[in-house]
Amino acid sequence: MEINWLGASCFRIRSRDDATILTDIYSAEGGLPRGAQADIVTVSNPSMAESLPAVAAAHSAETGSDQPVVVFRPGEYEIRDVLMTAVRTYRDSTKGADLGQNIVFLMETEGLTICHLGEIGHLPSTDQVALLGRVDILLVPVSTPGGLTPAKAAEVVNLIGPKVVVPMTSVGGDDDHLATFLKEMGAAEAQPQPRLTISRNALPEVTTVTLLEGRRQT
Repeated sequence: MEINWLGASCFRIRSRDDATILTDIYSAEGGLPRGAQADIVTVSNPSMAESLPAVAAAHSAETGSDQPVVVFRPGEYEIRDVLMTAVRTYRDSTKGADLGQNIVFLMETEGLTICHLGEIGHLPSTDQVALLGRVDILLVPVSTPGGLTPAKAAEVVNLIGPKVVVPMTSVGGDDDHLATFLKEMGAAEAQPQPRLTISRNALPEVTTVTLLEGRRQT
């Protein structure tokens, strides 16, 4: 499996089982990463749902490929041999009163489970952690406007207990927040890598932080 970070909460996950997943591929102001292709698109911010048909059509026209399957609601799915659980959370610490809902995605492929937290703004509950189950790779925001500080992001990691942690920052990045998170995780010396290539057999024994270089196009 290969994971690239395209910036903000957008990742490209390529499975050797011939499924490509893109997470949070657009915003109200932007569009698809240039040349991006995907079989599955996950959207953690349900308020963007009204733009989904236009985004899928633009994707198809740009790449010449079939329109991707877009997932933006809680539930359980099986798409292109990828097992997926989408869990409703919030983008703030006030149960959505300030910034609305967030969807956390758990994706299983190649015997690996990848959890994309989107822009979660609170610590997940015991029930939410139990619903996620085993997480091998955690894609975690190091700070969100609703209250997820770098310290709380590290606490989220401890609650979920993944083998690999990949931090993500907001558009434009925030070096201070990222540095604080890395320090909280005991990974202050972590060096950015262009991509994460990993298999089930290569998972580390203890939780390890992998810092990825953000890319704006594929």
